[in-house]
Amino acid sequence: MQTQAALDEPDLLAPSEALTRFAPPAGALLGPVQVRDDEVARYGFRVSSLGLLIKPGTGSEVVEARGIAALPNAPRWLAGVMNLRGNPVPVFDLCAALELPRNNESQKSMVLVLDKGEHAAGLLIDGLPRVVPQGRPVDPPGALPARLAPFTRQAVATSDAVWLEFDHVGFLTSLAAT
Repeated sequence: MQTQAALDEPDLLAPSEALTRFAPPAGALLGPVQVRDDEVARYGFRVSSLGLLIKPGTGSEVVEARGIAALPNAPRWLAGVMNLRGNPVPVFDLCAALELPRNNESQKSMVLVLDKGEHAAGLLIDGLPRVVPQGRPVDPPGALPARLAPFTRQAVATSDAVWLEFDHVGFLTSLAAT
């Protein structure tokens, strides 16, 4: 006969069985996606009305925008610092840096962490990054924010948007110099 405690406890799974039952959330990207046999997909993210591409070969991860510690007397574009597995990572607000309007506030803001170790930097982005299909090269739009234009010298047009090749290292270096 089972005890009352055994009746109240749900059936527990073995760890190996629990791992095989994992179903990623809709829209989650779990690794490189092959578009064709000879090409690896590009990833892009949105900030306000801009679509920006992550440089190929750049390490990246996405985390929820929680636990960002504000810094006193910091510029508006520096959202603060977050703890990422024991490492301090500066988080930048591109909307504030580029003086762009924010998207619908009901969307969950995410932090896209680019690079690793002491070179890691977080960017507040709208939603999750997405796979950007192969597009045709085009000139970047002329109406880009002046602070961004030198760091987006190329663009790609897809069937639904124009995506800017984003030099995040150059941009953040110039931002820090202001």
